[in-house]
Amino acid sequence: MIRLVNRGKYMPTVTVTTTQEVKISPSIRKKLLTELKVYAEIVGQIKVLESAKDKHKEAIGAIREETGEQKLEIDGYSVTLVAPIRKKFSPKKFVSLGGDLAIYNQAVEDVTSRSYEKISIPGTPQEDGE
Repeated sequence: MIRLVNRGKYMPTVTVTTTQEVKISPSIRKKLLTELKVYAEIVGQIKVLESAKDKHKEAIGAIREETGEQKLEIDGYSVTLVAPIRKKFSPKKFVSLGGDLAIYNQAVEDVTSRSYEKISIPGTPQEDGE
């Protein structure tokens, strides 16, 4: 797969992906397919549970709103409205305020994240999973 990305006035970059075919034994293939099918079944069950959880969470939030409070505690349960504000760097604003974007870009470092298995199930939208 080749994808062209045009980033403004800069030269477009190209992303290239290669595919390698690997031969596996029939027993490994069977074990892998068995695990993948069980995984797909569990993912389906989780989606049903997440949907039910979201419905109840919405109902609980509506009840909390009726009280007019941001936090409620009852019998060890706690319901809190969390409304975070995050900061986002704006390169355009930085330059308009007189900042040197070239220096900023030189100071930005790549940081590795925790690796995880990505499993795609046939017939479902692609999602990252852990």
